[in-house]
Amino acid sequence: MLMTKNVRKLGFTIIEVVLVLAIAGLIFLMVFIALPALQRGQRDTQRKNDVDRIMTAVMSYVSNNNKLPFGYEKNSLDTDFVIHYVDDSCVYKSMSSTASLQDYVYTKCSDQFTAPDGTIYHAAVIPGNTNYRSYDTKDHHRIYMQAGAKCGSAENMTIKTGRPKDFLVAIKLEGRSVYCVDNN
Repeated sequence: MLMTKNVRKLGFTIIEVVLVLAIAGLIFLMVFIALPALQRGQRDTQRKNDVDRIMTAVMSYVSNNNKLPFGYEKNSLDTDFVIHYVDDSCVYKSMSSTASLQDYVYTKCSDQFTAPDGTIYHAAVIPGNTNYRSYDTKDHHRIYMQAGAKCGSAENMTIKTGRPKDFLVAIKLEGRSVYCVDNN
């Protein structure tokens, strides 16, 4: 008489291996889809914090000097504004622009006042008497400042108030939205 033993083989079946790989693939796919959106949100949060920082600096400048650091009639910016109120390591440089607004660049700024990708922000001053309807530029390194205006809806971003003491600070976010803060 021959005796047979039940021998159980150890290991995984092909179905078990495929199932584990499919689950791992789904997890990796979810991470790679969610990660860019999460990073974009973090960069936009830093941009919003930087605009809030500019707004605080403008309010401080106004309380100390009884005037705005940028003009209502002209696209002028007090060159000492960023250096003394925002970031004392910045160096001012004016850039000519073909558009109706003047660009101001601050170089050698600390990491605290640079865009999330490490580049330097540009300050775009829009005259208060200019009807600047939207910030449709794709440049996320430009911080807009306008006197005589307040934040409006998405279609009409600025609303001219005609009061030189009213002002707004805004930046284009990576999505299609604009983050705008005014003193009203």
